[in-house]
Amino acid sequence: MKYEVGMQIIFDVVGKRAMIIFRGNLIDLAGPFANQAAAIAAGEQKCRELGWLEGVDGIPRVN
Repeated sequence: MKYEVGMQIIFDVVGKRAMIIFRGNLIDLAGPFANQAAAIAAGEQKCRELGWLEGVDGIPRVN
């Protein structure tokens, strides 16, 4: 899945939470998440809610 330039989702394995960097904003998802896959899925969903349109041309992304 392609992310916008600068978009990051980080899983904190100790705290079982996710941190998102999206369009210059740091967002904390408290969780707890069972594993990294669940945290990443929640982070991607939050980015969608904030306007991330995966697969749409014209938005700078990285692989």
